[in-house]
Amino acid sequence: MTDLYANVSDGSRIMNGDASPRRAFPLRLAKSVKETASAHARKDGISLNHFINLAVAEKISRLKRDGRIPE
Repeated sequence: MTDLYANVSDGSRIMNGDASPRRAFPLRLAKSVKETASAHARKDGISLNHFINLAVAEKISRLKRDGRIPE
């Protein structure tokens, strides 16, 4: 999987592609899902936001691979 983020000259990182950088999106997760995701993100040394971005990207990749959404 390619890196979803690009380094910017000021040292910050923004999403690659057509995604808008740092755009707020309120997401409600079940408490148990959030706790499990947070624990895995900490274990991997990444933020919960990054973990969720990766999970969504993986799901989209699988759907494309299976022909369930167009490329």
